Amino acid sequence: MTEFEILELNSQSYINNGMYMVALAVLIFIALRAARVTNESGGNMAAKIITSVFGVFVAFFSLQLAGWRVLFDTNTAARLAEIQESGVDLSIQGQAWLQNSGVTSSDFLLDPPMFADIPSVLLTLVILLMILGTTWGPRIKIAADS
Repeated sequence: MTEFEILELNSQSYINNGMYMVALAVLIFIALRAARVTNESGGNMAAKIITSVFGVFVAFFSLQLAGWRVLFDTNTAARLAEIQESGVDLSIQGQAWLQNSGVTSSDFLLDPPMFADIPSVLLTLVILLMILGTTWGPRIKIAADS
């Protein structure tokens, strides 16, 4: 596999991940909307539990997508390191990728690490807190109710 093919595979992986990110944005909207509707309508315990479970699944999906991004970048760097060790001269971009990642050819990942991307973990926690806080928090007053 050439350097171009390795970087092209990484690019295609990010395109797929981007499509799932669009789905994640829709799921986050649905989860937040369900939490608000459950809260405003004074939803019963079953509705709150179902909304909470859905919110947890959305958070899990978010962490999975972040893990896949880490896997893509790590494995791209590992493949670049493999071809460099076999004697192929890498471009400046390929050398920079290896230097910035600090990955060696033996660092190839088989499973996506769910908690490796700290900013994504923090964003997911904030979203999950918003969903659960809205679902289980004090009832939101609608202007028409006043």
